[in-house]
Amino acid sequence: MHTIVMRPGTRSPVWWHCDMIHSVAPVQAQQGWGNVTLRPPGGASSILCQARSMDDFYGDLGHDYEWLFPDETVGRLGTFGATSPGSQFLLEAAVKSLGPGAPVLDCACGIGADAMALARKGLVVTASDGSQAMVTETRRRSEQYGIAMTVSWSQWQDLPNRVPGPFELVLCLGNSLVHTETRTNRVAALEGMRKVLSPAGTLIVDSRNWELLYGSRPRIVPARQVIERRGLRCNSLYIWTIPDDFESPCTAEIVLLFEDADGRTSYRRHVIDFVPFHHDDLTDDIRAAGFTIRDDSYQPDSNFYAVVAAVA
Repeated sequence: MHTIVMRPGTRSPVWWHCDMIHSVAPVQAQQGWGNVTLRPPGGASSILCQARSMDDFYGDLGHDYEWLFPDETVGRLGTFGATSPGSQFLLEAAVKSLGPGAPVLDCACGIGADAMALARKGLVVTASDGSQAMVTETRRRSEQYGIAMTVSWSQWQDLPNRVPGPFELVLCLGNSLVHTETRTNRVAALEGMRKVLSPAGTLIVDSRNWELLYGSRPRIVPARQVIERRGLRCNSLYIWTIPDDFESPCTAEIVLLFEDADGRTSYRRHVIDFVPFHHDDLTDDIRAAGFTIRDDSYQPDSNFYAVVAAVA
């Protein structure tokens, strides 16, 4: 989803969803891969998914997103919270507190994995995202799997005018909020979420631990497993470029390596900038948007965390 971000020297904003990601980041001009070179073998084909506009970039990403996760995460019977490692206990506790048919909003839905998992639990789910391509993919998948839920396009700050609240639970998962880029945008996004939350409702926001990432400075991070679907095998890599200065954006190049049943290979590549924030910045922004913090899974040595908040 979400607030459109422009950085100096960049003209095209880009909707981006992966990590899981639901938001906006510009794509910088590509001049190679730093010290990493990928040369496809003979007969291989490659695609650089570099944006010309928001929709055509996210269209590529929407098509490829499922390859980043196994079926037990994003398939017909995907598990709620599987895309938020380390925070499942907070998510499950929040869901268990809800009554049957409680209204829930996943406002960073991507291709709808968490939203569909919640609908299967008997909740009344609205799924929204700031990319029309992702909304289309969520709608297609929910219809394919026979899951009833409302699917809407909305930026976070526009939620009060776009979705039928109030909701007892609002979720902003998948490391989405990082793409708001500035504190002003982040607070505005959180205020939009608060305005559709019931007075006694719960907000859960998750994030990558950016302090840990910048401290460890990984370069190449392979997927934990090869994904096999529809006669294809796919392995994925995150290739990070992380500056020394925490205030400077880092870049992730997400490479999908495919092999078909005949052994032919191809790859596709998506390039994303992330503008990081400290954990304390996020909790301060949540409070500034009119919330009080109820729980927080942050640990300095954990890769991801979630914050649970209520209307102040």
